[in-house]
Amino acid sequence: MWIYLDTMLWNDLCDEDPNCEELVAALKQQDKHLVISFHLIYELARTFQGKSPEATSRARRLFAFLKRMLEQGILCANFPGDILISETENALQSSNGVVIFVSKDNYAALEREVSRLSGDDLGPKASDFIDKRRREADQMRNDILNHMVNRPKLRNALAALRPERLHSWIAKEIQNKSSIAKELAALHLSMAFPNEDNKRLRIVLKRLLSSAKYRTTHALLRADLFSNWKGAQATTLKRDLPDDMHHMVNAAYCHVYATKEKRQVDYAHLIIGKTRIELLEPDSSVTDWLLALE
Repeated sequence: MWIYLDTMLWNDLCDEDPNCEELVAALKQQDKHLVISFHLIYELARTFQGKSPEATSRARRLFAFLKRMLEQGILCANFPGDILISETENALQSSNGVVIFVSKDNYAALEREVSRLSGDDLGPKASDFIDKRRREADQMRNDILNHMVNRPKLRNALAALRPERLHSWIAKEIQNKSSIAKELAALHLSMAFPNEDNKRLRIVLKRLLSSAKYRTTHALLRADLFSNWKGAQATTLKRDLPDDMHHMVNAAYCHVYATKEKRQVDYAHLIIGKTRIELLEPDSSVTDWLLALE
């Protein structure tokens, strides 16, 4: 069982300060494996930029804890774009399996960076990367809203779509390979394969949309469709919406996605329908929950 915790739960787990070796070993005995992502690393690194006088010490503590967990061999998912490339290769040559987790070399590089952050400052390179990611998230929200403004017919249709019909609408758009679904999926493919022939991409696109086994492709597309619906419903979008959806897309191949935020649970099933969504109570122990999870 692959288990993905959101950033809030990793903060809570760090505060509980369990024995990492014992916890990971106990989970492995139950065939449970924690999964992190590079997006988690990014969000934890943002702690360095907090306004609190304790921000740096808090960030170092988080990375020291994560360092101990990585030493026990917890899993790290590939970037969604890399998984999309692997899914595309599988769609073209079904003998190739989809590569979900990072390579041994990339895992070692991740361990080195986490180790550095556990005892050092953020550094200019990492700081620039965080600032860039923040700008990209802001741009994403603006692009969603502008996309709706420039397509009034679509905006009006989505504005009239009630929340209880959203799940079936998203599923229908993908199943029927609607024009908006193909447009959004083609955008992701063109970014992953900027030099690929359009005809070849159209063939891949059809195969990816036709099979729900390509979980990252479908999660990216579902997140886009959900974002378009949200953009048609309001003039602003929550600042953390792109980050939350990024976590969900990273968890597309996991068996469980866990959070303490009720609002995430309200829509996570729309993004990653094959993944079990778990809501922890605010005062619950993450350690105890992990060990008791069935």
